[in-house]
Amino acid sequence: MFGHTHIPLKQFPRFFPVITSLMIVHTICYLMLLFHSGSLSGGELVVQYGAVEGWRIQSGDWWRVLTAIFLHTSVFSYLLGLFFLYVLGPQLEWLLGKIFFLIIYVFSGMLTYIIIYITGMEGIYFGSLGAVYGIFGVYLYLFVRKAIHPQFGLAILILTILNLIVDYPLTGVYVLSVLAGFVLALLFLQFRRPDSDS
Repeated sequence: MFGHTHIPLKQFPRFFPVITSLMIVHTICYLMLLFHSGSLSGGELVVQYGAVEGWRIQSGDWWRVLTAIFLHTSVFSYLLGLFFLYVLGPQLEWLLGKIFFLIIYVFSGMLTYIIIYITGMEGIYFGSLGAVYGIFGVYLYLFVRKAIHPQFGLAILILTILNLIVDYPLTGVYVLSVLAGFVLALLFLQFRRPDSDS
């Protein structure tokens, strides 16, 4: 399941270009926020760089539902996002293909912020948790289909439930991201051919 961890780091980008690209984008965005952290207050800075704020979406800044995925103001959330990408992502990029994996990751993350806007939640929102929950959803689909080791699938299920509890009051929003990953995996794996390079 974690055979990719034995691949030399120099070879990793060649085998998993999408995972590598996402990690680079997360890193660039984190460093930009880190280097400019003294120029504005935390909230103002992250909004300037693309965080979601309801009235800004309403005024037409829909691009924020994408950019917010890659913003982190703490080293913990940044490293946690990269950890889940590195540990859980490569198997899915290989299984689903580059394009399908990227769609699931980005769509699950965007869906989080779309739901936050639709439900009228106030505040400033950003981070990759919605995208990570989408990854969890894919693994839960594989677990249901008995396509992964049952102990690993059970561990993902428990991890998902615990995280959903910890992430209250956004639990309902993140449940939808899990369902997005689950449903998209169901759909994409119907079209995914073993020799496909998509």
